[in-house]
Formats: sequence, C-alpha cells, structure tokens
Amino acid sequence: MSPRVWFLLAFLSSCVVNAGKISSDMALMPLQTTFPFSNAEMGMQADNIFAFSSFISSKDSADVPFSAKCFLILTSVFVLVNLVIYVVQQVTYYRLAFYPNAETSQKGGTMVSSIFNEVTLGNAKAALTFTPVVALLIIFLLFRAENDGINMYEDKKWRTVEIGIAIVTVGIVLQALDSFTVAFASNTISGIAESLGTLLTYTGYLFLITGMFVVKSSIVPATVAAKCFLTLSLFLLLCLLTIKLVLLKNRLVASLSMPDVFSHADKLLNQQKIEEIQSAAEFAPVMMVVFFYLHFRYVKVGEPSQLTEVGMTGTTVGVFVQAVAVIIKSSFATFPFWLRIIGVLVTYVFLTITMYGAIDAGWPAPSFAIEAVLVLLFLIAFVKLMIVILQEISISIVKDDEVEQGQRFARLTKLFQDMEAAARYGVIVCILLLYIHFRASFLLKVEPQTFIDEIGYLKEMIILAMVCILVQIVVLIVELGVGSNPVMATLVSIAIAGVNIAVAGITYAAIST
Repeated sequence: MSPRVWFLLAFLSSCVVNAGKISSDMALMPLQTTFPFSNAEMGMQADNIFAFSSFISSKDSADVPFSAKCFLILTSVFVLVNLVIYVVQQVTYYRLAFYPNAETSQKGGTMVSSIFNEVTLGNAKAALTFTPVVALLIIFLLFRAENDGINMYEDKKWRTVEIGIAIVTVGIVLQALDSFTVAFASNTISGIAESLGTLLTYTGYLFLITGMFVVKSSIVPATVAAKCFLTLSLFLLLCLLTIKLVLLKNRLVASLSMPDVFSHADKLLNQQKIEEIQSAAEFAPVMMVVFFYLHFRYVKVGEPSQLTEVGMTGTTVGVFVQAVAVIIKSSFATFPFWLRIIGVLVTYVFLTITMYGAIDAGWPAPSFAIEAVLVLLFLIAFVKLMIVILQEISISIVKDDEVEQGQRFARLTKLFQDMEAAARYGVIVCILLLYIHFRASFLLKVEPQTFIDEIGYLKEMIILAMVCILVQIVVLIVELGVGSNPVMATLVSIAIAGVNIAVAGITYAAIST
C-alpha cells in the first residue's frame, strides 16, 4: 500500500476528530446550565487519532498488517461518531424540552439543526452500524488467514481483499465526514461525500463478503460459527439497504414540498421504523462477536458441542425473524407485533444456549479480555431486550392522543437511543478486546494473558470501560422509572467520558504493542 493512501486515511480521520469537536462545542453552548458535558473525551479521541499518524507512517509498525491498521482506524472513527451523535441527540431533546417552538420558529433555528439534519444523522447511523461489522469481518479474515497458513504478502486473493478493506475504510470515513462540518461548509461537498462514501462502503463490503468465501484453506471445513457469522453479515447489508430506502422516501417527500401528505402520527411512525430497523440491524454485531469468539476459541480447544451449534443457528434465525417483523409492521395489524415477540424469544433462548457454549469452552476464560467480553455480552443482551420493549411502548403512544404523544414519544425515543449508544460502546469494546486477545495468540504467538499483563494499564482500562457501561445502563433504567434530571444527565456524561478514555487506552495498547 502506498504512503499516499496511508496519509489520506490519517488525514481524513484527523478531519473527523476536529469536525466532531467543533460541532459538539457549538451544540452545547446554549445548554451549559441544563446539560453539562465534559470535553475530556474529545481530547482523548484527538490524541488517539493523532497517534495514528505516527503509527501509520512509522517503520516500527511494519509488522502490523495493513488490515489491522484499517481496523484500528475504523474503531476510532466509530467511537467518535457515536459520541457526536449522542451529543446531538441530547442537545435536540433538551432544546425541544425547554424551547418547544424551536423546531418550527425561524428564530428558534440553530446552527446545530442546520448541520445535523435527518439525512446526515441517518447516514451517520448507517455508518455506525456498518463499522463494527466491517471491523469484525476484517479481523476474522486476518486471523483465519493466519491460522490457515495463507501468505498475506503473496496470495492474490488476500491482496484483493486488502483492496476492499482500503475501499470500505475510506467509504466509512467519508460518510462520517458527511455527518459533520462538511455538511455545513457546502451542500455540494456534502452530497459528494455522501454518495461517494456510500458507494465505496458498499463496494468494499462486497469485497469482504467475497473474501469470506474465497480466502480460506480448502482442506479446513467451515464451522457453524463461521457460517452464522457470514449469514449475519449479509443480513446487515439487507437492513442497511432498507434504511437507505426509507431515507430516500423521506427525501423525496421533502423535495416535493408536501408537508401535509402524512399526519403527525405517520411522521413519528416513519422515524420509529428507521430506529427499529437500526435496532434490528445492531443485533447483528452483538451476535457476530459471540460467533467470532466461538469460532476461534474452538480452533484451539476442539469441536463445539451439537447443542452449541443448535444455539448459534437458532440465534441467527431469531434475529432474521425480528427484522422481518419490523419491516412488515406497517403492512399488517397485529401479526408483526407477535412475530417480533416470537423472534425475540427465539433469539434470547438460543443466545442463552450459545453463551453457555462460550463459557463451556473454558472458564475462567483464557484471558481477562475474554472474561470482560463475556460479561459485556450479557449486559448488551439485556439492554437490547429493554430497547425492544421501549420501542413497542412508544408505538402504542404514537397511536394515542396527538396532543400529548410528542413529548412522551420524544422521552421514550431518547431513552432507547441512549441505550443503543451504551450498547454500541459495549460492542466496540468487545471487538477491540477480541483483537487484542487473538492478535497475541495468532500473530504474536504468545499467551494472551501474559501479553495483557505486560501492558500495565490495559487491565485498568478494561475495568474502566466495563464500569462506565454498567453505570450508563443502570442510570438509564432508573430514568425509565423516575424521569430524567440534571443529576442523571451528569452521571451519564461522566460515564460517556470514562468509556471514551477507556477505549482510547485500549486502542493505544493495540497500536503500540
């Protein structure tokens, strides 16, 4: 890969950091008295991304595969985008709570609403959903190639996959740019960033999917975990294409200047459909983390039990059933509701069986990183269940009296958006820890726990991430019962700052070792 490409990736990542910091500062300026938010995490992310410049150009990083470098860039961009979307959602909610006419009044309009509109935030959320799955695909291909004895410097199929990795990395970064100050600077540039970013992301993603079929040993049979992993990566592509179609429909309606075509309830339901499809799609990376671990863990310890394989298959089917229920919801009366309930039950029953198989593969786990991954997966699964419940409650609210539905709907929407943010942080921490554990095992040829112990601060960063994610979940559950207040908002802000610091520390450990 040429130095120019590395420079481009580093430059784009740095632009995203600066854009996100400027945007969050502008967004919070009018609300400091009602929603205090620390900027410490933004500084940590800036330091983390700036470290990429030296990491990418350093000769000492020559032993780090190109795919791993792209993986680390994507995880950092993911955390940044998640942070900025969280800030914007908080600002929007509190602004409407204190200034209910701000959305319709010209005087109430803000720079935040001009930069972060429905389309740009929709693109950002699509990039958010793509990123963890792309990151998982990259390291799955990397570790499988290493385990199968594929020469990464001479194998033409692998080199082709690396082209796809570069394409999808640039595409996701461009979509992130489209969500920030690029949209404010120029609508033309924004359109180019969105269109080109989307094209590159989907093109690169297809390269990775193709790599799952062709970059492997012909004598090593595919495991059930690998098959389920691949199936969910295709499922995600279907969900994100559906989201794009919904966003395109919204844009066409807006361009035709027909604001009265839909009632107020219809507009809320349309927004709700995007959130629900997004939520269904974000089940995929959670389950893929489990399948990733089971695949590579049993490479070391033998074959999984038949019960574990049944659990993986059933979990995958359950995720698909949930997505189908969400997509057809507007076409039927009660059938999609019960179908989704069945999908959730199937998913969680078989996920329990699958998680038992993960624990049965060795407990205590082979490293502290894997112990943290398994604990976080249980927490994330609980949060996902809470999100489904909140979404169904919010749908019933939309169908009630239109006079009161807006505020109640906004409050519940904010809660499950905050829960999604907590779950996304948990997923990206799990992916980084899987990378650290299996990099030590497959690439560095050392015991993962020994490797972790040699990095003095890594265990503390893992603990900090787990505690902060747990705090977010507990506070959000309390908010569900008693309502939001400045104390709760401050606790969540501190937890968000802590998890960003922890992710920066974990990423730095992955870069510097």
